[in-house]
Amino acid sequence: MTDEPKNRINMEKGRLVYEQTRARLASHPASGKTTIRAVAKLLEDMHFEGRVGKFRLESDEPAVRGGTELGPTPLQYFIAGAAFCLLTQMARFAPLYDVPLEEVQADVRAEFDIADKFGMEGPDGAFEHVTYAVTVRSSAPPERVRLLIEHAERACHAAQSLLQPVPVLVEVHLNGQHLPLTREGPLNQRL
Repeated sequence: MTDEPKNRINMEKGRLVYEQTRARLASHPASGKTTIRAVAKLLEDMHFEGRVGKFRLESDEPAVRGGTELGPTPLQYFIAGAAFCLLTQMARFAPLYDVPLEEVQADVRAEFDIADKFGMEGPDGAFEHVTYAVTVRSSAPPERVRLLIEHAERACHAAQSLLQPVPVLVEVHLNGQHLPLTREGPLNQRL
Protein backbone atom coordinates (compact mmCIF):
# COMPACT_ATOMS: atom_id res chain seq x y z
CA MET A 1 0.00 0.00 0.00
CA THR A 2 1.41 3.40 -0.98
CA ASP A 3 0.72 6.86 0.33
CA GLU A 4 0.81 8.35 -3.15
CA PRO A 5 -0.96 11.73 -3.25
CA LYS A 6 -4.37 11.78 -4.89
CA ASN A 7 -5.08 14.26 -7.67
CA ARG A 8 -8.38 15.91 -6.73
CA ILE A 9 -9.10 16.86 -10.35
CA ASN A 10 -10.52 14.51 -12.99
CA MET A 11 -8.05 15.59 -15.71
CA GLU A 12 -9.86 13.82 -18.55
CA LYS A 13 -13.22 15.36 -17.66
CA GLY A 14 -11.59 18.78 -17.22
CA ARG A 15 -9.94 18.66 -20.66
CA LEU A 16 -13.21 17.56 -22.26
CA VAL A 17 -15.23 20.37 -20.64
CA TYR A 18 -12.54 22.89 -21.62
CA GLU A 19 -12.61 21.79 -25.28
CA GLN A 20 -16.44 21.70 -25.38
CA THR A 21 -16.62 25.22 -23.92
CA ARG A 22 -14.04 26.56 -26.41
CA ALA A 23 -15.96 24.98 -29.30
CA ARG A 24 -19.27 26.45 -28.09
CA LEU A 25 -17.73 29.92 -27.71
CA ALA A 26 -16.08 29.70 -31.14
CA SER A 27 -19.38 28.87 -32.84
CA HIS A 28 -21.59 31.12 -30.65
CA PRO A 29 -19.50 33.98 -29.18
CA ALA A 30 -22.54 35.55 -27.51
CA SER A 31 -22.96 32.43 -25.36
CA GLY A 32 -20.01 33.63 -23.25
CA LYS A 33 -22.06 36.48 -21.74
CA THR A 34 -23.33 35.39 -18.33
CA THR A 35 -25.42 36.99 -15.61
CA ILE A 36 -25.52 35.69 -12.07
CA ARG A 37 -28.11 36.79 -9.56
CA ALA A 38 -28.64 36.74 -5.81
CA VAL A 39 -31.81 37.90 -4.05
CA ALA A 40 -31.60 38.74 -0.36
CA LYS A 41 -34.27 39.82 2.10
CA LEU A 42 -34.29 40.99 5.70
CA LEU A 43 -35.60 38.46 8.20
CA GLU A 44 -34.99 40.37 11.44
CA ASP A 45 -32.41 42.82 12.78
CA MET A 46 -29.18 41.89 10.93
CA HIS A 47 -30.36 38.39 9.93
CA PHE A 48 -30.92 37.93 6.18
CA GLU A 49 -31.93 35.17 3.83
CA GLY A 50 -30.45 34.93 0.36
CA ARG A 51 -31.36 32.88 -2.65
CA VAL A 52 -28.79 32.05 -5.29
CA GLY A 53 -30.17 29.71 -7.93
CA LYS A 54 -31.53 26.68 -6.07
CA PHE A 55 -29.56 27.45 -2.90
CA ARG A 56 -30.70 29.22 0.26
CA LEU A 57 -28.16 31.09 2.38
CA GLU A 58 -28.35 32.92 5.69
CA SER A 59 -26.27 35.89 6.75
CA ASP A 60 -26.04 37.71 10.06
CA GLU A 61 -23.72 39.90 12.07
CA PRO A 62 -22.01 39.22 15.39
CA ALA A 63 -23.90 40.28 18.52
CA VAL A 64 -21.47 43.17 19.05
CA ARG A 65 -22.71 44.63 15.73
CA GLY A 66 -26.41 44.09 16.42
CA GLY A 67 -26.75 40.60 15.01
CA THR A 68 -27.64 37.19 16.39
CA GLU A 69 -24.74 35.20 14.85
CA LEU A 70 -26.99 32.87 12.82
CA GLY A 71 -24.68 32.85 9.80
CA PRO A 72 -21.58 34.33 8.22
CA THR A 73 -21.50 38.08 7.67
CA PRO A 74 -22.07 39.45 4.15
CA LEU A 75 -18.38 40.28 3.79
CA GLN A 76 -17.40 36.80 4.93
CA TYR A 77 -19.50 35.44 2.06
CA PHE A 78 -17.87 38.00 -0.23
CA ILE A 79 -14.31 36.92 0.53
CA ALA A 80 -15.29 33.24 0.61
CA GLY A 81 -16.75 33.77 -2.87
CA ALA A 82 -13.46 35.35 -3.96
CA ALA A 83 -11.58 32.30 -2.62
CA PHE A 84 -14.00 29.84 -4.25
CA CYS A 85 -13.73 31.70 -7.56
CA LEU A 86 -9.93 31.52 -7.71
CA LEU A 87 -9.90 27.85 -6.66
CA THR A 88 -12.60 27.04 -9.24
CA GLN A 89 -10.44 28.52 -11.98
CA MET A 90 -7.40 26.59 -10.75
CA ALA A 91 -9.44 23.36 -10.84
CA ARG A 92 -10.86 24.26 -14.27
CA PHE A 93 -7.50 24.92 -15.90
CA ALA A 94 -5.32 22.36 -14.06
CA PRO A 95 -5.88 19.80 -16.87
CA LEU A 96 -4.80 22.39 -19.47
CA TYR A 97 -1.43 22.79 -17.73
CA ASP A 98 -1.19 19.12 -16.71
CA VAL A 99 -1.01 20.12 -13.05
CA PRO A 100 -2.37 17.51 -10.65
CA LEU A 101 -3.80 19.22 -7.58
CA GLU A 102 -3.34 17.07 -4.51
CA GLU A 103 -4.19 19.90 -2.14
CA VAL A 104 -5.16 23.51 -2.74
CA GLN A 105 -6.25 26.15 -0.27
CA ALA A 106 -6.88 29.88 -0.59
CA ASP A 107 -6.82 32.02 2.56
CA VAL A 108 -8.36 35.35 1.50
CA ARG A 109 -8.18 38.37 3.77
CA ALA A 110 -9.68 41.81 3.24
CA GLU A 111 -8.75 44.79 5.37
CA PHE A 112 -10.95 47.87 5.72
CA ASP A 113 -11.83 50.69 8.10
CA ILE A 114 -15.38 51.15 9.45
CA ALA A 115 -14.97 54.69 10.86
CA ASP A 116 -16.46 56.50 7.83
CA LYS A 117 -19.82 54.72 7.95
CA PHE A 118 -20.23 55.87 11.55
CA GLY A 119 -19.53 59.52 10.66
CA MET A 120 -15.99 59.42 12.02
CA GLU A 121 -12.80 60.61 10.35
CA GLY A 122 -11.18 57.91 8.25
CA PRO A 123 -11.03 56.34 4.81
CA ASP A 124 -14.18 55.31 2.99
CA GLY A 125 -15.52 51.80 3.52
CA ALA A 126 -13.77 50.18 0.54
CA PHE A 127 -11.28 47.42 1.15
CA GLU A 128 -7.81 48.86 1.65
CA HIS A 129 -6.34 45.65 0.25
CA VAL A 130 -7.23 42.03 -0.38
CA THR A 131 -4.69 39.24 0.03
CA TYR A 132 -5.00 35.78 -1.49
CA ALA A 133 -2.59 33.34 0.20
CA VAL A 134 -2.69 30.22 -1.97
CA THR A 135 -1.20 26.92 -0.81
CA VAL A 136 -0.71 24.17 -3.39
CA ARG A 137 0.58 20.62 -3.15
CA SER A 138 1.32 19.16 -6.58
CA SER A 139 3.84 16.91 -8.29
CA ALA A 140 3.93 19.31 -11.27
CA PRO A 141 7.00 21.46 -11.92
CA PRO A 142 6.85 24.94 -10.31
CA GLU A 143 6.76 26.68 -13.71
CA ARG A 144 3.54 24.87 -14.72
CA VAL A 145 1.95 25.62 -11.34
CA ARG A 146 2.90 29.31 -11.72
CA LEU A 147 1.36 29.42 -15.22
CA LEU A 148 -1.80 27.74 -13.88
CA ILE A 149 -2.20 30.23 -11.03
CA GLU A 150 -1.58 33.20 -13.32
CA HIS A 151 -4.23 31.88 -15.73
CA ALA A 152 -6.63 31.22 -12.84
CA GLU A 153 -6.18 34.75 -11.49
CA ARG A 154 -6.90 36.26 -14.92
CA ALA A 155 -9.94 33.98 -15.28
CA CYS A 156 -11.31 34.66 -11.77
CA HIS A 157 -14.14 37.17 -12.15
CA ALA A 158 -14.03 38.04 -8.45
CA ALA A 159 -10.30 38.84 -8.46
CA GLN A 160 -10.60 40.77 -11.71
CA SER A 161 -13.54 42.80 -10.36
CA LEU A 162 -11.46 43.72 -7.32
CA LEU A 163 -8.43 44.60 -9.48
CA GLN A 164 -10.47 46.54 -12.03
CA PRO A 165 -13.48 47.96 -10.18
CA VAL A 166 -16.73 48.03 -12.11
CA PRO A 167 -19.62 50.48 -11.84
CA VAL A 168 -22.11 49.56 -9.13
CA LEU A 169 -25.67 50.71 -9.67
CA VAL A 170 -28.11 50.90 -6.76
CA GLU A 171 -31.76 51.15 -7.81
CA VAL A 172 -34.29 51.67 -5.02
CA HIS A 173 -38.07 51.24 -5.11
CA LEU A 174 -40.06 52.54 -2.15
CA ASN A 175 -43.67 51.38 -1.97
CA GLY A 176 -43.62 50.56 -5.68
CA GLN A 177 -42.13 53.89 -6.76
CA HIS A 178 -38.58 54.62 -7.92
CA LEU A 179 -36.61 56.49 -5.24
CA PRO A 180 -33.64 58.36 -6.71
CA LEU A 181 -30.50 58.47 -4.58
CA THR A 182 -28.70 61.81 -4.32
CA ARG A 183 -25.51 60.68 -2.55
CA GLU A 184 -25.57 64.01 -0.70
CA GLY A 185 -25.16 64.63 2.99
CA PRO A 186 -22.72 63.21 5.50
CA LEU A 187 -22.96 59.69 6.79
CA ASN A 188 -24.47 59.36 10.24
CA GLN A 189 -26.64 62.44 9.65
CA ARG A 190 -29.46 62.70 12.16
CA LEU A 191 -32.90 63.40 10.70
